[in-house]
Amino acid sequence: MTELNTTNQKNYFAIIVPLIGLYIAIACTVSIFSNKLNQNNINVNVLQTANILILVLSCINIKLYSNAAKNKNPNASVQSVLLATIIKLFVLGGAVFGYLIIEKNRSVYAIFGGMFFYILYTIVEKSIAMKIKK
Repeated sequence: MTELNTTNQKNYFAIIVPLIGLYIAIACTVSIFSNKLNQNNINVNVLQTANILILVLSCINIKLYSNAAKNKNPNASVQSVLLATIIKLFVLGGAVFGYLIIEKNRSVYAIFGGMFFYILYTIVEKSIAMKIKK
């Protein structure tokens, strides 16, 4: 694998292209099947919001990974992975908790869909992080 240079904004955008591609694929899939999802009591707005939220968090985490890769301290990469996990945990956990408190007509299946999106984004994010590390 080739080493990724993250020193400027243009290279950062080139790094997150797979994340943006995944976002577009998920958003289009949810939009295409929105009628079928609504028939099965899956809230499309929750799915789209989860998709956007996880994309933003993944982009932030990639920036953390790229900053840690520049650091000479080997503990920096471990700390950046832990920080990224904690950020995702609190933000996504808070979003789910807030949704469950605020919304009277809850869509638990949409939350499970968001969890599936999280797994997909994590796979792509970790593959990008491995390319940054090399």
